[in-house]
Amino acid sequence: MKCEVRPVYRNPRFRILKIEEQTYILDMTKSIWYILIPFLTWIVPHKVYLVDEVEINKHFKIPKINTSKKNVSLLFTAGIGIALGNMLTPLSDYMDLESSLMLNIIIVVVIILLGFGLCAYLSHGYKQKFYHALPLEGNIQEQIWIRPMSLKHFLKCFFIYVFSLGVTVLFFIVFIHEGHLVPIIVATIFFIAVLLVNIMTVLPGHTTVKFKEKK
Repeated sequence: MKCEVRPVYRNPRFRILKIEEQTYILDMTKSIWYILIPFLTWIVPHKVYLVDEVEINKHFKIPKINTSKKNVSLLFTAGIGIALGNMLTPLSDYMDLESSLMLNIIIVVVIILLGFGLCAYLSHGYKQKFYHALPLEGNIQEQIWIRPMSLKHFLKCFFIYVFSLGVTVLFFIVFIHEGHLVPIIVATIFFIAVLLVNIMTVLPGHTTVKFKEKK
């Protein structure tokens, strides 16, 4: 069935779903697995909460949807990473850490852990902010499957995720073996892009959903 997706103002963790005159709240990142493997959003059923639209409009500002700016931030991040890498390449001789292989591995692990830690911290903050305005405990719950908005939407998410993940892994490996700052900077930027792909999987607009039958 058809579904209208609306964003929650300054809260990328949640989406407002309008399905057959009913309003639901979707939590995008209830598990870290949705960040690691964003395509689970379209495979695994999601728990949604039935809410009163009047309460939603009362507590949350609904931003206008600007379709011309969708996915700009991720593409901009990727472009910045490539441009920054090109600009820093001539300075690479001055950015050699001359560190051991083990130390380089530790640095990479720390950056990855910090990335996930920052995601968890921000996600928890968004949840606390939302629940402070509109608690969902006690609301009627449903299970739904969400589909990509279109084949173009799926391919765009897939390309950005695979490309960013590939560049991240490649430059992390280069840094581990070479010890230059340029690869670690580029890898970190694209790693951020990988962590943000989950937000792209359910964009404002119209898509298709299917309710899971209750046993």
